[in-house]
Amino acid sequence: MSAVSPALRRFGALCFALLLAGCATVPTKNVEELPFFGARVSTADGWSLAVFHAPPDPATAGLPHHGTPVLLIHGTSVNRYNYMTDGSDLVSFLASRGFDVWVPEYRGDRSSQAPDKATWRAGAWSVDDIAAYDVPAVMDLVLKESGRDQLYWLGHSLGGALGYIAAQGPRSHQIAGLITIGAPGAFPHPNRLAQKAEKNTGLLPRSGQVPTRGAAKAALPLLDMAPDDPLLHAVYNLDNVDVPTLVEFVGLGMENIGRGMTKQYLGWMTGGRVTSLDGRVDYTAGLAKVTQPALVVAGRVDHIVPPWAVRAGYDGLASTDKSWLVMGQGWGHRHDYGHGDLLVGDFVVDELFPDIASWLEAQVSPPVAPPEPVEPALAPTIPGSP
Repeated sequence: MSAVSPALRRFGALCFALLLAGCATVPTKNVEELPFFGARVSTADGWSLAVFHAPPDPATAGLPHHGTPVLLIHGTSVNRYNYMTDGSDLVSFLASRGFDVWVPEYRGDRSSQAPDKATWRAGAWSVDDIAAYDVPAVMDLVLKESGRDQLYWLGHSLGGALGYIAAQGPRSHQIAGLITIGAPGAFPHPNRLAQKAEKNTGLLPRSGQVPTRGAAKAALPLLDMAPDDPLLHAVYNLDNVDVPTLVEFVGLGMENIGRGMTKQYLGWMTGGRVTSLDGRVDYTAGLAKVTQPALVVAGRVDHIVPPWAVRAGYDGLASTDKSWLVMGQGWGHRHDYGHGDLLVGDFVVDELFPDIASWLEAQVSPPVAPPEPVEPALAPTIPGSP
């Protein structure tokens, strides 16, 4: 067994202290002044959420898919920058191809506003709350502003799982298609990360938020001191992303996690199925209700949501039009992909984003079948001819 580096020991001690603290982040001021800010929406239970917007490039106005709304939902402990990091900006990429792109930040992100300070500090919200309150409010905004009856859903990690949940619920008819990236459908085989998480549940705060943002910022020196450390490789395959890009992303894109969500995640990983927090609703079983076209993407060496957990989602879908894509060397890519580098990475603009755009374009403008062959007309008969 290799010795643990002093840098990693210091980082581990700091993370331990932060986890015990369970402190909450401070909400962002003047959210309306941020780039790409679109609107604020209110949820039925009193939260105010920020939604960011990139309208379609006017030069694409003649394309059939011009203005088609695409909703990008981020994953756990990150925000809109998961889709907007310099060098791997999916928002601008899709807008340049003619799509109307919307990126909400849900409850608990620094751009959100809780009904009161006690709710913010408690951190008790769950995935179920986001699905029941945040998603409908955001969908209403996007459909109203775009003037469309349906939208396309693209989600990474938790964002993809939320797409599965929404597509099996009462708003399913408003979702035209799904793209999920590194998103779990079930956890049929416990991975090492899940086993370690279960053993260390006692370190999680009993109230408040898990301060992943503070821990990530504290880890920035580790990127330079030990860039090949297994701790980093659990989230990224560093063959696909350089250190300056990660430093930028961590500084802008990290958020805390509500304790209710961490409890729910642990239930998924240890129980093997994606369920509601109380266990009464089985979202994994509900995949059999999802009939929309779907593109399901997995990272070959994803340690957060392993390929078999992603494949469980693909296999569970009732869709007759579904596509499976693995990002890895065996599928023609430069390197195997992990979890975070499926979106924040050096090669996604060339290796993944075109596939996403092409899939969306094909759904909105499916290829036209060639016309049936027409028998040539007989030559007219000339009166008096033999």
